[in-house]
Amino acid sequence: MPFTPSIAVGQTGADPSLVVITDNSSGSDVLIISRKLTITDSQGNPVVPSGNSGSTITWALATNPVSLTLLSQDAALSIRVDWLNVSGVSLYDYTEEYPLLRYNKNQFVYLIQQQALKPSIVQDKDYWNKLCEYYINIIGGITMVEDADDIAGSQNCINRATTMLNNEAVNF
Repeated sequence: MPFTPSIAVGQTGADPSLVVITDNSSGSDVLIISRKLTITDSQGNPVVPSGNSGSTITWALATNPVSLTLLSQDAALSIRVDWLNVSGVSLYDYTEEYPLLRYNKNQFVYLIQQQALKPSIVQDKDYWNKLCEYYINIIGGITMVEDADDIAGSQNCINRATTMLNNEAVNF
């Protein structure tokens, strides 16, 4: 069966800094001996774990999935995986853009939970307006990548949501 490259990317609610990348490729190719990750932000800047000296990340075939501590806030990332032969030549590659919004999603869940503790907040029109604006920016960050293939537009939405998150006392 021919090799068909594929990956899945996610985050956990418990640690939003952690990005988990899973190789879901099907088929096989005996010439593949390693993988290399190239991760960039919406402006094309490399995103690597602290202490990594280069702009790429080696991903051993024996490690699947790989968990990388990459984020201190939400970001739209382009993730490329190369499957390499013994000479380091790419035999296959797969590139996709991912909106990683776990910090903001966690905050949104927290805000909804707070409504049960402070029911009167739902009577506050300004609260609802801000909550809707926040939610729209979270969803916009996802939609701009998934439906519009616009990583820069996604990052703009993420930045607006993150600004609201960082100014919680003023916004919520």
